[in-house]
Amino acid sequence: MILTGAIPDNTSTIQPATIPIFDVDLFYTNKSAISTLHAQGKKVICYFSAGSSEDWRPDYMDFPVADKGPCLTDWAGERYLNIRSQGVFNVMQKRIRLAAEKGCDAIDPDNVDGFSNENSFSLTADDAVTYIRKLAGYAHSLGMGMGLKNVQTLLPRVMDVIQFAVNEECALADGECDPYLDLIKAGKPVFHVEYASTYTIKDGKAVISSEEAEGLDSESLKRKLCLKSQPKLSRTFSTTIKILNLNGWVLYCDDSWSETVTVSDGVKKGLRDCPNGN
Repeated sequence: MILTGAIPDNTSTIQPATIPIFDVDLFYTNKSAISTLHAQGKKVICYFSAGSSEDWRPDYMDFPVADKGPCLTDWAGERYLNIRSQGVFNVMQKRIRLAAEKGCDAIDPDNVDGFSNENSFSLTADDAVTYIRKLAGYAHSLGMGMGLKNVQTLLPRVMDVIQFAVNEECALADGECDPYLDLIKAGKPVFHVEYASTYTIKDGKAVISSEEAEGLDSESLKRKLCLKSQPKLSRTFSTTIKILNLNGWVLYCDDSWSETVTVSDGVKKGLRDCPNGN
């Protein structure tokens, strides 16, 4: 998963060469980079936010003003969206068409959990389910798959229309990874991402730390994030450890690490809206 920076267009071989699936930003990643990934035999999932406006996106002004709610706490430039609005869905349809035009194999729509936050639109879980099913239906009509990002409480209600799930940070919360076992039983993969606060490379080995688990040393933290004490999960999840800025660096649960070369996306968030994420 690389959501900060762009993969250079002139890259002939994109590392890590052995990884079969890349999750990349829809807007930062050009069609040529996706074509290069395909030429290397990889599948490409394209990320965008489906539940928040982001003031640095080229289609930001396409969202009706009335459909923008409160700022997302700690996320500069973002506001919750009224996912019941046809105006919002129109923008998402354009994004999904862009994904198809670029050659994305699937989409990864984020922030569909507005109903569980203070969004000012009185959104409900039913609204989220309806929205997710609409997004999936439109993606399928254009030949792409779709994953569910987080909100595992909705899995039983949308499992039939998604092809995979992307989870962030379920490992440190008791029981939050367990709902995905039903998805695994259905033959659909879970791409599981955990975050370290810092990393350094010492003698070729990654040493990590986390502000969320300050009492754990690097090796204990790796075991925790990789679900080593829960073999049913660790054997079936595809787990990676990233830094929260989601650059090209990644750590795997076999203790190997890699870094994809990226160039700056030049993005400055919060210049037009929600400058401090509040």
